[in-house]
Amino acid sequence: MSFHLLMNDELSDVTLKVSHAGYTWRFPAHATLLSGKSCKFKEMLEERMDGDNKFTVNVIGTQPDTMLQILRYMYSNEYPTEVTADNLSAARKFHLKDLENHLEELAVQNLTIDQACNLLENLETYGSILDDCIVKFACMSVIEKHAYIVFSSDFVLGFTRKVLLKVLESCELNVPDESVLFWGVWRWGKRYSSQNTRVLTDETLIEVLADMLACIRQSSVRQLEGIPQKAICKFNGCLPRRCRYRVPEDSLSFCTTWQPGGSWETLTEPSAGETRSLCLQMSFDKKVILMGITFEICVPDLEKAYLLVFRELDRKELLRQEINCFQCSFRKLSRTSASESWLKAEVLLSEPLILSGVQIYSVYLQTRGKPCSLPRALPPQHKKRIANVFATVHGQDVAAVKELHLMPDVKYRDISPIVFPQLKPTDRWTINHLLLFEKLPSLVVKPNKVKNFPDLSTSLLSNIDPILPPSQNTPRNRSQRLKTFTRSGTWNQPKRQCESGSLLLCFNLRPPGVSALSSSLQNTREREILKSLCLPPNIVGHRLQPIIQHLLLDLILLQRGSKFWFCR
Repeated sequence: MSFHLLMNDELSDVTLKVSHAGYTWRFPAHATLLSGKSCKFKEMLEERMDGDNKFTVNVIGTQPDTMLQILRYMYSNEYPTEVTADNLSAARKFHLKDLENHLEELAVQNLTIDQACNLLENLETYGSILDDCIVKFACMSVIEKHAYIVFSSDFVLGFTRKVLLKVLESCELNVPDESVLFWGVWRWGKRYSSQNTRVLTDETLIEVLADMLACIRQSSVRQLEGIPQKAICKFNGCLPRRCRYRVPEDSLSFCTTWQPGGSWETLTEPSAGETRSLCLQMSFDKKVILMGITFEICVPDLEKAYLLVFRELDRKELLRQEINCFQCSFRKLSRTSASESWLKAEVLLSEPLILSGVQIYSVYLQTRGKPCSLPRALPPQHKKRIANVFATVHGQDVAAVKELHLMPDVKYRDISPIVFPQLKPTDRWTINHLLLFEKLPSLVVKPNKVKNFPDLSTSLLSNIDPILPPSQNTPRNRSQRLKTFTRSGTWNQPKRQCESGSLLLCFNLRPPGVSALSSSLQNTREREILKSLCLPPNIVGHRLQPIIQHLLLDLILLQRGSKFWFCR
């Protein structure tokens, strides 16, 4: 092989000059080798040969790093490890058919949604030279197939006007509702207008997006709420509906898989006569798209199961889907216990759910037959110990929801979910010992504007001073001012400084419709309604997400109107 001649002046008789960004790179090469590998190079070299022993060839339209990869392939048959639009363009321009085929095969095999959007945008900049490129068709196919994700996330913001128009003109966009396309285009228009210092008004955006709005088919728009009437008038009322929405089978491969904590001991048992079991409650600090859920449940004689997802703030049902396929296995928790039937199902949602930040969502399983049950072959006093052994033996947590398959917003790759494994919603938003964290941080409390507070207000506000954030000095005698809340409903001075679990503050969950309260629990776990509190929404500490990572939360308080309830 001639790899040792790469970038070597030895016997070099031609110099390839590549200009980019105001700089010029020179690559020594060998005319005989280039001519033998590429007929395009042969033509270029024959035109410049004038009898000199060494001459220079200007290469236009190719970046320096791409030129180096092309030379490395020609000298040593080493293929590039990354597929870019410039690599594909150079392979086609220099008539390197084998390299072009390899890059196309590599791109199609490992094409993600992110790569498809970026590659399509870059391939369009090369014009007609790549019009019939297989990779361009593959990118368009991925975008059409996952159009719901593309237009619901920030992928759409990376398109230029030309590419976005080309995507919108496709008849194969796989979306359940055409309003998804509108809101993606609307966000693109806001960003485009802000970059061009335009006024962000509805009239301005409609003027900027007129050609794109004409590609949205009015017959396929199901949810018109929030869409300006002037924008609706721009929709195309002549074109028929697009293709029927189909859930992409490979959706889960593009997702981030998150495994929630908790165990079957914290699974809320259904009430008498009910077959609906609460499996998980969750909240996120950023918008995410829920694509699927993996369940593993212990259900005897299961006939049929349904997945239900609710939004807790208004108890709205967001999804109801039948689960058709379970993988069955029989397990023992001990040598002497009987085998139990365990069912596992990886459910791909019939329609992706966009979960907004800081809302609380509940996941239920509704069964026909007997409801979900806890592992039952164990004495109650040994359940926790055996459950831990069971989890260790099988290498997994004993949880109803094993995995959540999420498509996080592209701006926020790191999603920190807040999980409420045992939450039984009632008319009073009763919640029972939810989360355990290690440390209670210092926070700011402003209780001076509290009005209409119950009898506890005098004791609470007169004995708890504002607690400064960690960056400032905390009161020296804080332990003397803090109060603990006992199960009898009275306030007593602590005998020692409470490091965790003290009732310090209430802070809101953003938006102000939901608030939380940290409180201490004794060893007992009896359920009882202690007191109803009326708190105005101006009692705000810090945002929940930075706090909850370190906070010992045994109780959480949800607001419904202006009323709060909490329980033991």
